[in-house]
Amino acid sequence: MINTKISRKFFDQVVLKIKILHTSDWHIGRKLHERDRYDEMQKFFSWLELELERENINALIISGDIFDNTTPSNQAREIYYSFLARVAKSSCRHVIIIAGNHDSANFLEAPAKTLELLDIHVIGQITDNIDDEIITLEDSNGNPELIVCAVPFLRDRDVRTANSENNLDSRQQDLINGIHAHYQKVFERSAEIRGDSKIPVVATGHLFIEEAKAEGEEHRELYLGTIIKISLKSGIFPAKLVDYVALGHLHSKSGSQRVRYSGSPIPMTFSEASHKKYVEIVEFDENCKPKIQDVQIPTFRKLARIKGDWQMIDSRISEYVKSGEAAWLEITYTGQELLDIRERIEKKLKFFPELEALTIYNETREKLNSADPDDVIIQNGKTLDEILPEEIFKLKLKANKIPDEQQDAFMSMYREILDEIQHA
Repeated sequence: MINTKISRKFFDQVVLKIKILHTSDWHIGRKLHERDRYDEMQKFFSWLELELERENINALIISGDIFDNTTPSNQAREIYYSFLARVAKSSCRHVIIIAGNHDSANFLEAPAKTLELLDIHVIGQITDNIDDEIITLEDSNGNPELIVCAVPFLRDRDVRTANSENNLDSRQQDLINGIHAHYQKVFERSAEIRGDSKIPVVATGHLFIEEAKAEGEEHRELYLGTIIKISLKSGIFPAKLVDYVALGHLHSKSGSQRVRYSGSPIPMTFSEASHKKYVEIVEFDENCKPKIQDVQIPTFRKLARIKGDWQMIDSRISEYVKSGEAAWLEITYTGQELLDIRERIEKKLKFFPELEALTIYNETREKLNSADPDDVIIQNGKTLDEILPEEIFKLKLKANKIPDEQQDAFMSMYREILDEIQHA
């Protein structure tokens, strides 16, 4: 890692050919209705290794949410470290990893010094030294070829000032200001390091950009892990200081020519069943302008939603049977007849193990059930496995008739308590 001002002479001698691959939101260890996703992640990593070689990638950037929770299983850890070991032996010279809101910063950083010997740089949390987040990558001749401002997920306690007011709006604005101020410090320092050299600067982030238009993405507060939305109009990523911004947080590809979300490599829930998944390959011209290629990731296990009366459901299942395609299904029955839809579906799928209905929702029967406050957490064909904890808490507030003007305060306290528990 080089943190001194870069001499112009290096760039009189080399032609910059740095090529990076940007991915994020792996969520290793994630389950879908209690089904493990390890097999899909193994297949993704095998595909990614081939892609790194095929595209002659020099640097791999992973923008947060490596794991799905702060205490990953042994199998999740093995998959992760085995992949990194294989990449270290490949033609890809550098790996940059930042923590997301799902990750334990301490867990990710525990082997950081050892991994750095393999040119794998892990940034789990910010420190008092801004230089810890600025990584200068070198080519095979030892010449600088890329500066990475490796900013991880910024937690409330990382950037909010001590004299922040208790008013919710003031606290949110203080957090936004803190995020802006932190990026400004990082960019000012990276500009000092770059000097007048024409070397690309890439920044990372795990946050929500207000202008992001992800495919079918539900911009729910709980999903994003924070209610804070940063606008590009605020100038948080100035074009004169940063050439490409590799973001994580959203699960679908989104962004502009310069500020991009790669999205997750596999659909994490049935709500993403129809989404195509991508990695971003980025090259830079002589003026450090990025050229971006969206590379579609193969589907390693199909997720499909089927909704309708029995005739529709039966027809769609028959189509999958004929195709021979393996799939996990979410089935919602909306017909007028009161049927034992689960029995029918299980009978239909009995001889086709490649098809499995992970969730069967009988909307018709549900409508006949008497209303109960707990029923509010089953909505729009979603089950508890589909709804994240923060949304359940929010729905329970409504079910228990907590006044709207009090709900923001309750949600703020909930997030603070949850954050303290997860990172105690």
